[in-house]
Amino acid sequence: MIKTIFYVPNLLNYARFILLIVVVFSIGKNPLRAFILNLIAGNLDMIDGMYARSFGQGSKFGAFMDHGMDRLATSIMFVYLAVRYKKIWYVFLTVQFVELVMDILMAYLKHYRSVVNLLKINSITDDSQMIAAFRQELGEQAVEERILDAKSEQLGHQSVINFFLQLVWYSGDAFYWILYSYLFIEEKSGILAAYQNYLQSFLDGIINLTSRYFPRLFSFNLGLNFIRAIFMIRNKIKSCIIR
Repeated sequence: MIKTIFYVPNLLNYARFILLIVVVFSIGKNPLRAFILNLIAGNLDMIDGMYARSFGQGSKFGAFMDHGMDRLATSIMFVYLAVRYKKIWYVFLTVQFVELVMDILMAYLKHYRSVVNLLKINSITDDSQMIAAFRQELGEQAVEERILDAKSEQLGHQSVINFFLQLVWYSGDAFYWILYSYLFIEEKSGILAAYQNYLQSFLDGIINLTSRYFPRLFSFNLGLNFIRAIFMIRNKIKSCIIR
């Protein structure tokens, strides 16, 4: 564990954390500095993943740090946009909430089967059956890792697909940075004026849509039903694991 802390990808994540802290103090005063530092942090995210795969320095701690830094970067932007765009603050916080829920569900689905199999192994009383079940679990995990490695290597050689995926990823981030840059535009002529008018009409459209539909989504009764549904799902999962 101590050795993995000093892996190069983890050191890059520490650098990302420092850069994002500086972004927090710059995002409201110096947009150019905030943009450049966030851009550097985003590229460090890409570099640390490539380095970890190339030199075998992947670790659970590194994966945790990588996801944590990704969520920190998006949280900084979404919270700031929610503070500045007060009429549609719930849009940004909802998007951030959905991303957090997706991360939690992905992590849960990834480890759910291992937990269930471990509980099944613990319920076995015969030593020979326990050893056989444990070997089977290790064998299944090894096969899955080989399949995933083969697929990642195959995709790695398809530069066009990689470029397209990177373009989609950065386009999503660029959208929110465009909304952010709109807050600091003061000139009223030429291209900037057209850009500002376009964003203003876009924001007006979002406000009209959210004022019509979002109050229903955030109604008190619907919120209670949503919470009850979450608890019901959790109880069913617990009952399945216990069995």
